Amino acid sequence: MRQLLFSTLGFPGDLYSEKAFIEPEIKALRDKFDRIILFPTDRFPRESGYADALPEGVTVDWSLADDTVFHSRLLKAVYILHPFVWRALVMMRGEARGVRQWLKGFYQAVNSVRIGYLLKRLAARNGMTPANTVFYSMWFADTATAMARLALQQGWKVATRAHTSDLYDERQEFRSRRLRARMLDGIRRVICISDKGAQYLKNRYPSASARISARHLGSSGPDVLTGKESRANSSGAAGSDRSEEVRFVTVARLDPVKQLSLIMETLAELTLLLGEKRIMWTLIGDGECMDMLHRQAEELSRRVPSFTVDFCGALSNADVHRYYSEEGSDWFILMSRTEGMPVSMGEAMSHGIPVISTDVGDVSELTGEDSALLLPPGLTPHEYARMIVCVAADECGRQMKGEAARRRWEDSFNAAALADATAVDLDSLLL
Repeated sequence: MRQLLFSTLGFPGDLYSEKAFIEPEIKALRDKFDRIILFPTDRFPRESGYADALPEGVTVDWSLADDTVFHSRLLKAVYILHPFVWRALVMMRGEARGVRQWLKGFYQAVNSVRIGYLLKRLAARNGMTPANTVFYSMWFADTATAMARLALQQGWKVATRAHTSDLYDERQEFRSRRLRARMLDGIRRVICISDKGAQYLKNRYPSASARISARHLGSSGPDVLTGKESRANSSGAAGSDRSEEVRFVTVARLDPVKQLSLIMETLAELTLLLGEKRIMWTLIGDGECMDMLHRQAEELSRRVPSFTVDFCGALSNADVHRYYSEEGSDWFILMSRTEGMPVSMGEAMSHGIPVISTDVGDVSELTGEDSALLLPPGLTPHEYARMIVCVAADECGRQMKGEAARRRWEDSFNAAALADATAVDLDSLLL
């Protein structure tokens, strides 16, 4: 029996946007592996019953999500004398600076030991051996380190994805470069979600460069609606008069890093510049900024009556695609301070919706030049509005960018096709 142990953060739940890009991989992986065991770190999916909808042959092991030591900084002290923890701390000399960084390094080392202990127990319970099982981590973090440690000890085949905060050392308060270099010796495949990320790792760890590659996660497209195709470049529901309206949509968690307040102010300024045209901004998502954004929208509606905001709250992936198919939008807009490879942006592009975004993270790799207007970060709402106004009212240019967006998604970011390639890659580790 060919088995895959798949480490996640919140999947089978819908936390951290994992659901959108793991589900296509699960479908493809089931064609290659007889059994898949998910190994999440978060308890929430268990409490909400998400595992009930998993396909046949996919099960969940909750031992890490339920482990009190892993989830308690205080209880981690029981590993203070563990040999691996001491070796890891020795590696960190000259790297960790200050008490907080030393503690961070200590917790990371303990997590690797504790997760490794749970992995060995899980493998024994399920008849997993290095000959019949691949260890696969969706995140290049502590679970991947634990898997790599076991690989160095026992010969397991290990692969991991690498995204942004789990890849770029500068995104973390502390991560030992020496320890990561050592653990890379135990990992057969490091699959980065962007070319930029892969090159960063290759430059930083040249001895492992042959095992580092790039493959986009991609995003689901209109086929998520049981085969129902969207109307590419749709301007809205059939029969509606949209000639005097420009519609924008954002799908994001309502978090300060997304700078949603900046989007709202920018679109209000754009409404004033456009004069007679109305602007409607649809915001899909939920989070800590909801109340603040509602208050801001109420204030702006008094100052700029022809600008409206429609708060949709959180929607399922299928409902987001249904919105694009049935309602449509002229532009997808995102103005984050930092981004990885935003799945929500790719989903909009699959429906022929062009993008307006700050040029941060891997956004430019996703959109290319033809399907987006990329903006420099750090400007004011009025400056952004003046940059957007020239494209907002250009219907011909918008349609051209929308068509380019659809083609780019199909060629490079179709999650189903990319998942098939990943499944083949992981399956080859057992040959």
